[in-house]
Amino acid sequence: MIATINTSNGHADVDLAIAFTEELPEGATKITAAGTFEDELIGFGIEFPMSWEIYPGQGGRPSIFRGKIAITSLGTPSDIFVRRLAEAYGIPLMGDGMKDRVVFTATSFGGDPLHLKSAPILFKIFHKPEATPDSADAEYFLGIDVEVGKVTFHEKDFEYREAILKALSA
Repeated sequence: MIATINTSNGHADVDLAIAFTEELPEGATKITAAGTFEDELIGFGIEFPMSWEIYPGQGGRPSIFRGKIAITSLGTPSDIFVRRLAEAYGIPLMGDGMKDRVVFTATSFGGDPLHLKSAPILFKIFHKPEATPDSADAEYFLGIDVEVGKVTFHEKDFEYREAILKALSA
């Protein structure tokens, strides 16, 4: 399993392989995304709930799903993922590694998170920290393609770099 961190377009876009999927209690699903980047294993888990708010599409547009997902640590591979992301951003690491679990609000742009294996899904994920004077929202794109076996963690805008690192860093 190869992982890539592509910065050629100015953004830091991470592509990982789906190592495995598992069903969690109450119908939730966990995907483990991982791969080797420059001889180091990087990755994280993603927990998808069974329940989503559904906004039916109109005029031939797909329905939009909104819910909470969690990015979870795999231990050392996740700590290395956060370090490598900071390096790709060119900013200092904001801790010793990755938090055990970070909850994001996710909004789908095609695909059905209730049927992860049926088609690729693209999410915009949001993290709103507790209100503090230096808090900032984080936004990212998260893509899941179970059939191809790929997870994409792609940067939305440069302005969210520090916020995403703060959200993920322990």
